[in-house]
Amino acid sequence: KLGTPVYSLVIMYGLTMIYLLAPPPGKVFDLLVDFVQWSTWLFYGLTAAGAIVLRFTKPQHRLRSFKSFHPLNILFIIFCIYITIFPFVPPKGGSKGAPYPYYLSPLLGLITTVAGLVPWYFRMVWWPKKSGVDLVAWVEKEADGLEGEDPIKEDSVEADTKA
Repeated sequence: KLGTPVYSLVIMYGLTMIYLLAPPPGKVFDLLVDFVQWSTWLFYGLTAAGAIVLRFTKPQHRLRSFKSFHPLNILFIIFCIYITIFPFVPPKGGSKGAPYPYYLSPLLGLITTVAGLVPWYFRMVWWPKKSGVDLVAWVEKEADGLEGEDPIKEDSVEADTKA
């Protein structure tokens, strides 16, 4: 009636209750933060790697609004690799007194990421091939529409006139 996705709200409520009630009490927040941060740093690193790849494969793309500094990108990628690999390395003194194993949070993050690849594959690869839909056609259309314009300068001119 109101356009609210009731079923998805119920599912999210159920997942929230599982996240809050399943782990040992007192350590729920630490588990959830560690669980989420592994995937977050993985995708931060992949984004920085994507910026480098796109800089070489599409050096003069019309929609690029900035260019990243490669040494800083590489340093950031190394940091992201460190952050995503070392949670799986056992701590020196062991994990005495911890309510769950040291590798549980990053392992849950890895499992969630791998599980997310299944719907991503069906939505981004299988379905477009089956239906003949081009999911990136809008990028070329946007770039063609900006022919002869500098999108960076146009954005800054618009921002100046609105201020």
